Amino acid sequence: MPDLAKPAAQQQAHEVHPFGHLVRLPIALSETACRASVENLNQVLADTMTLRDLYKKHHWQVGGPTFHQLHLLFDAHYEQQVASWTPLQNGFNCSAA
Repeated sequence: MPDLAKPAAQQQAHEVHPFGHLVRLPIALSETACRASVENLNQVLADTMTLRDLYKKHHWQVGGPTFHQLHLLFDAHYEQQVASWTPLQNGFNCSAA
């Protein structure tokens, strides 16, 4: 049986596209507008993922008489954050607009 805890080093994968490279789509936005939109969406994604991680962190660190209620609240907010950033992570179909 292979050691599952051992990292699979020396993996090689091709780069999909370099960081900062903008793929042109057939939409009615200038390159400047597309670049600004991408930068803003990347920031929203990063902020949302950070908030998601903080909810999960506090989900495990609550204690005291309101433990159960807070545990459920943080878990519900965590799930809402995951649901809100999934479209951002997967990309938008801009050509359908």
